[in-house]
Amino acid sequence: MSKTNPQPVSLQRRIGLPGLVLYGVGTIVGAGFYALLGKIIGRAGIFAPLSLLLAGGLALISAYSFAELSRRYPVSAGEVAYVQAAFGLPRLSQLVGVMVIATGLISAATLCAATGGFLFDLTGFPAHWLIVFTVLALLVIAAWGVAQSVAVVALITLLEVGTLVLIIVLSSQQVLESPSQLLAMFEQRADINPAALLAASFLAFYAFIGFEDMVNMAEEVRDVQHILPLAIVICLFVSLLLYLGVSVVALSLENRSALASANTPMALLFPQMKYSGIYIGVISVLAGLNGALVQMVMAARVMYGMARRGMAPQRFSRVNASTHTPLQATLLSGAIVLALSTTLSLSRLAETTSFIILLVFALVNASLATLRWREARQSGGLDIPWLPAIAAISCLSMLVLRLAQAAMSGS
Repeated sequence: MSKTNPQPVSLQRRIGLPGLVLYGVGTIVGAGFYALLGKIIGRAGIFAPLSLLLAGGLALISAYSFAELSRRYPVSAGEVAYVQAAFGLPRLSQLVGVMVIATGLISAATLCAATGGFLFDLTGFPAHWLIVFTVLALLVIAAWGVAQSVAVVALITLLEVGTLVLIIVLSSQQVLESPSQLLAMFEQRADINPAALLAASFLAFYAFIGFEDMVNMAEEVRDVQHILPLAIVICLFVSLLLYLGVSVVALSLENRSALASANTPMALLFPQMKYSGIYIGVISVLAGLNGALVQMVMAARVMYGMARRGMAPQRFSRVNASTHTPLQATLLSGAIVLALSTTLSLSRLAETTSFIILLVFALVNASLATLRWREARQSGGLDIPWLPAIAAISCLSMLVLRLAQAAMSGS
């Protein structure tokens, strides 16, 4: 009697447009913005909205490349596939995969560290142990299943986005005064400190990353070639509008320096009512959990996709039959996040994430530019892929300028 080998378990397409949009907005709007808004204003002052616009614009032009490439190559470890299709260099593709995993894990560690700060404000317990508890709880959810993970993300996203909307609505008078703030920015344009604006934009860029994670869910999205590109664009526009609205409210505060030093800056923006501090603290904690969960799920999917292509150990390509998740990849992700979040500071983790992701974005944009240029030559045309080429140059320019600034300042 012959034995047949069981078919390997594969990922399942369970995510539609609403779930994917909530997933994407959850990782973009997560605790990165909740924790870093004060620090952005501390660096840019009245020009904080300008720094957000610069960072958001850079993210948007890169999102165009991700949207088109995700339609062409709807697979897990999408960035790896894009670079491989454009350049045909396995080592470069493997390096990109490692960088994507690194950004996911460092970003998750950033958010877990931020959550530790939020929890410390709420409970007074040692932040170190709170961070450990946070990582372990997220690891259990990430290993549980993608449908469950996306459901948790969707619920928390509604709460955190709803809170930002509530801050804007309850501070409608300050929002209506935004034209006067724009005028003040224009009148004080001579006072712009380019170095401070660059530093603030670089930090603000971290608050926009996350849309690229969505491409690594491609093998679990229904009608992926239509839903995935649309979801990427929707998520970025929603995030940018929310950030600008809340930043206008923040600039109306008299004591802006308090924002820069606060673990939970949103508590200073929410109207002071009974239990409002506890409410904002809880929402900030949930935002941190949300963003970190998305990053851990993404990093595990990239490991899975690379392992299937022979670019990582094969054990990471195994999908658990019960949870339908890449369990070994998820466990390794959790261990790395735990180590990083308990050893490095919040700002250092955020800036490190931005450094790596800008390089990844530059390579992805260059991949689309190369593919389009090659297609134009094959068809006898002379079209130049301006937008992805400009996006690649913009990412590299911001990276080089920030590196030079850090070298000169020693930070």
